[in-house]
Amino acid sequence: MLKQAGASGAATGAAGEMENRSVEVGEGRIRATLIPQPCRAAPLVVLVHGGGCHSGYFDLPGRSLLQAARGKGFAVLLVDRPGHGASLPAASAYPIAEAAALLADLVDEITRDQLPGVRKWALVGHSIGGAVALQAAALTRRAAPDAIVVSGIGATPTQAAAQWFEQGRTAQEPPPAAFFFGPDGTFEWSSPLLLRRIAQPWRFEEVREVLEDWPARFGAVAVATPCPVLFALAEHEAIWRSDACELKRVASLFGGRASCVSLPAGAHLYELHKRGGAWVDRQLSFLSEAFDDARRA
Repeated sequence: MLKQAGASGAATGAAGEMENRSVEVGEGRIRATLIPQPCRAAPLVVLVHGGGCHSGYFDLPGRSLLQAARGKGFAVLLVDRPGHGASLPAASAYPIAEAAALLADLVDEITRDQLPGVRKWALVGHSIGGAVALQAAALTRRAAPDAIVVSGIGATPTQAAAQWFEQGRTAQEPPPAAFFFGPDGTFEWSSPLLLRRIAQPWRFEEVREVLEDWPARFGAVAVATPCPVLFALAEHEAIWRSDACELKRVASLFGGRASCVSLPAGAHLYELHKRGGAWVDRQLSFLSEAFDDARRA
């Protein structure tokens, strides 16, 4: 059941903007901030972060997808996955699948009770958050999303990622920093410092699920995806295969509903690279076009 803390849904700020609301579902295993717009029918964008950080990943200075989406007139649901940020840990051994089911419930209840005028909405997920977003899309009961954007999540782990996981299965060490940043020159010196602001301990159970279970689950999830998808992996992605053949294979699994692209001069944490701002713009362009298509349909 959806719980709400903070401002009333009827409250407005001095400029007439709706106030942010804290919402939760699953007895606090997913907590999120709902950032509405004065127009109650504004499209809703749901942001789902990856591992080793909280939802602040989407509000980094100079590359904030949260602020850019608000500037486009979109309402935003900023989600902390189970065990991250303000959210309590998952209750099962499959935190990604659990988070997807909880997120679907949360979106259903928000669009019913908090934002009943919303008719268009989309999911954006990074890394493990991308796996959550893709699975949640097929679980919502009220209305399917109009678009999904995922990055930093693939279908096949690289050999390096598989080897690291096997070697660290007992020690449960965090992934090496080399998995996340591209070659020198692709990111600013300050990017690792930005990452520290949002970093949180890795949860080994979700790393195990994404590297062991997710690849076998991916095909069925892709087939069940109900809307257009922008699927992106960086040129120097070290955790997931991102070569042209793999992107072509992934596109075929989505049955023509996905645009699978390679993002140049960056790695897994693409928003922390020099071209991160351009990626924010590309995501918003894709979402805006999808919302326009939904409006004309």
